Amino acid sequence: MHVLKEKTTDVFKGDGACPLAPVLWVLALGGWFFSTNGNGLPFGSMPEWTLDFIGYAGCFLCQVLVYLATCHEYLLINVLKVCAMTHLRMHFKHLSMNLKEIVENAKEVYCQERGLPQSAMVSSDIPWKYLHSQMKGALTYHESLMKIAEVIETIFNRCILFNFIILSVFTCLILYLLVDCPIFSIASLRLIFYLLMGFLPFFIDCYLSNVVMIESAEIAYSCYQIDFIGTDLRFQKMIIMVIGRWQKSVKFTIGKFAPLEIATSLTVAKASISYFMLLQNLKKV
Repeated sequence: MHVLKEKTTDVFKGDGACPLAPVLWVLALGGWFFSTNGNGLPFGSMPEWTLDFIGYAGCFLCQVLVYLATCHEYLLINVLKVCAMTHLRMHFKHLSMNLKEIVENAKEVYCQERGLPQSAMVSSDIPWKYLHSQMKGALTYHESLMKIAEVIETIFNRCILFNFIILSVFTCLILYLLVDCPIFSIASLRLIFYLLMGFLPFFIDCYLSNVVMIESAEIAYSCYQIDFIGTDLRFQKMIIMVIGRWQKSVKFTIGKFAPLEIATSLTVAKASISYFMLLQNLKKV
């Protein structure tokens, strides 16, 4: 349990996540410099009046600082969320595996304390004390995971909502520009690439949230795989109570408005395609 708390604390501190954005920013600048020999601006052109007003050096500095801040803030939120969800998924899977072996674990602890061979023990010989201790540990573990999931939802749901709004505006602008480009031109392929890269973090977030929700829901079903036959009757009644208690899975949302799952990302993709087809039809008219 202490390991879970330490790992979760490291995730929210952002250890390993914070340097990612500056590294990508440096790689982008390096790619621009070595591919163009430092000609032009690193992140695209700017209006002529801007060049006349603040000059090349001012435009270069403005692009570098703005893109660094944008890259850092946008990637930091996504990387922190991915790290947190990956840890949460790992712990739910670990809990599920422990539940399936809970009787064997109780037998192992009992035999170690008594100095008895495990091969000579049967389930009916395991005292209630050891079975209860193992199940109590599983209950505490599950309660901690549910609390961490609530903290993740509270911290990130508004961030995900803001990213979703930005992604929606970005998608509309890209599709609006895509209508005026030939279908198989370099410009259209570049816009499609930008659109896919914009959707990628959102899809990864939806996928991980969906996986964690499935893993948490399957915890109750893991109790059916416990080898409870022949064990203490109180332990069997406890399993029934735990199954009813663990029916509720974790939930992740987009600002408390919509569930954060794969179905949501598919809905956004369908809406984008419909919007694009509408623009194509309006252009033909």
